[in-house]
Amino acid sequence: MLTKKQNLLETIHGGHPDRYVNMFEAFRIVKDSPYFANNAAPVKGGPNVVNSWGVELAFPANTPGAFPVHKPTDKIVIKDVTHWRDYLKVPQVKYPESA
Repeated sequence: MLTKKQNLLETIHGGHPDRYVNMFEAFRIVKDSPYFANNAAPVKGGPNVVNSWGVELAFPANTPGAFPVHKPTDKIVIKDVTHWRDYLKVPQVKYPESA
């Protein structure tokens, strides 16, 4: 039996994987980065939150994941795509080494 990494590489290179490949199986998702520590995320069944991009996110109890809120129209972040630079709020990406 191939390791997760070997199985993924077999799939990528057109080889013969020995099982169905879960695209994230060979990777560890890093959730303890400074970005995630400083970016609000909604809790299932909890109140809506505004993330660092200025997007309001909802996570109702009966849904599989969070999604952006588009209604009422004042919740839309970019109101005119031709002037997106006027509306977009870019989050901080430089953090001190202590973070």
